[in-house]
Amino acid sequence: MRRSLTGARCRGHHHAGKTFHTGDFYPYHSPVAGAEALAALLATRPESCEQPLAALLRDAGVQLLLEPGRALLHQAGATVFRIQGVKDRDGYRILTVDGTSLSLSEQWFNSEYLPDPFLLAQDTVGPVGTFPASVGAATCLESDMLTWRKIPFRTAPRVGDLLVYPNTAGYQMDSNESPFHDLALPPKVVIDHTCRPGPTSQRAWRRSNPAARREVGPLPLHHSVIEPEGEIVRALAVQADRRHEVPLGEQPADLG
Repeated sequence: MRRSLTGARCRGHHHAGKTFHTGDFYPYHSPVAGAEALAALLATRPESCEQPLAALLRDAGVQLLLEPGRALLHQAGATVFRIQGVKDRDGYRILTVDGTSLSLSEQWFNSEYLPDPFLLAQDTVGPVGTFPASVGAATCLESDMLTWRKIPFRTAPRVGDLLVYPNTAGYQMDSNESPFHDLALPPKVVIDHTCRPGPTSQRAWRRSNPAARREVGPLPLHHSVIEPEGEIVRALAVQADRRHEVPLGEQPADLG
């Protein structure tokens, strides 16, 4: 994360000379976060007041209501794209994926999703080094970029590989989804660890799309996966471009 934030200010770090200002980005880092951030807020003494905010609220009979927002889904969810094109540029590559910038909703605010995507390669045999690449979308718009910055991948991205953007459950994965250019909306897939005991019951998946109730078979890409981030790479490595059948013959269930 620190690398991304620092690199965003470096000249030439973005495709096509794109520039951002620090204020364009969502504040991905705070020295005080979560419960500690709330405690610090309530302990703050407003100007010209001797009492902290917590005491002022209590004395005034004010009930403080908070929306946890992204904090509620921290480290949950990932958005997955298949690479369908690779173009060489001067010193870097442009990857074209099967989705749009609307799949990472911060693009809507002329911003950029700062966590770097993981590359899940189909072929694990290949040179290891630094392979910078930006990520473009599957539309005709030059401005439709998922990632303007040049991400330093350790292996060379290839057609058919997967890009996994982590921690997208907090608004990013579907806030501004649109079937632009008749592209289908990505299905939402939940990895379920609570299925019945048995040799194949380690992991089941459920689709959030009611129309997909009767579908059994490979997961379509691109899609969003909702599960703790520590499990995402292992789960996707199993189902990437292979056949991943529903365990125990279960039908995908509607999340609602």
